Amino acid sequence: MALKLAAVFSDHMVVRRTRGPGVRLGGAGRRVSVAMAGHAARAVVGEDGRWLARLPRMDAGGPFDLTVSGAQTVVLKDVMVGEVWLCSGQSNMEWPVATSNNGVQETAAADYPNIRLFSVPRKAELPPATDVVGAWSRCTPETIGLFSAVAISSAAKIHRKTGPPSA
Repeated sequence: MALKLAAVFSDHMVVRRTRGPGVRLGGAGRRVSVAMAGHAARAVVGEDGRWLARLPRMDAGGPFDLTVSGAQTVVLKDVMVGEVWLCSGQSNMEWPVATSNNGVQETAAADYPNIRLFSVPRKAELPPATDVVGAWSRCTPETIGLFSAVAISSAAKIHRKTGPPSA
């Protein structure tokens, strides 16, 4: 059975620095290994097709390659270890930088390639989805216009204060 990772596990992602990544794939009974930055973990896929491999705590940094090996090998590029924040809820969270006050200045000054945004289109589903369609973007002048103005404001403050990568 083909190795398939959830959409959130892709190039440019940020992994929480307090705990390693967990990923899912189909094919009960198969063994899976995950490796990044000199650390490795293994797991066995359960009957439900899910598995979780935990890498040890890592300090903020990167970029790294994250290798997931099972029936095939998938290498995720430009992976950072840092802070991960979920920004969701009110409609103001969707308000893009491009249409915000000082949007032109914010776009020109956007030099935060270690700040990443995982965007998921709105979609109601019943029963709840087990995966999403989405992609990670690095914060650059070319991409910041679509970032949530509220989320990037918070991420930039954290980045300036602490320095680690943020999502």
